[in-house]
Amino acid sequence: MIMISSEVVNEAAGHAEDFLKKFFKKAGRDIKCDSKWDEEGNSLIISLSGDNLSDFIGKKGSVIDSLQYITSLAVNKKSENFVRILIDIDGYREKRRQDLIKLALDSAETVKGEGEPVSLEPMNPYERRIIHMTLQTDPDIKTESRGKEPDRFLVIMPADE
Repeated sequence: MIMISSEVVNEAAGHAEDFLKKFFKKAGRDIKCDSKWDEEGNSLIISLSGDNLSDFIGKKGSVIDSLQYITSLAVNKKSENFVRILIDIDGYREKRRQDLIKLALDSAETVKGEGEPVSLEPMNPYERRIIHMTLQTDPDIKTESRGKEPDRFLVIMPADE
């Protein structure tokens, strides 16, 4: 895992917050930004809060994913060091993470009970990673990503398959 200095993280957080505040101001919204470094995920998490921000989440997080992408481009074009950016709006990502963990565990139980693989809906790489990591220590289960973006999906199957 690449270590990123606190100076680089603070600079990236400043650029990201400036970019997002300008973006939301043009959209007629006031936001509050809270940035923190996630050692485990090796990423800068920027939590946004404010009134009427649900429009910026979108169906299955499509808008927040796009906002995260353009913020990452804006931040990383100004730096020699790549900093992974994760944007959360009003706790959406954490709620989605908990939902994905539950989906992973429930699907694993179904696979164990029926002995048949379970294919999940297409997900972005971040969401697939949550499923993979949730089930990686289960000796009876294995996971595999299949397909091509943006329709890449995860299959949960018995470990002996």
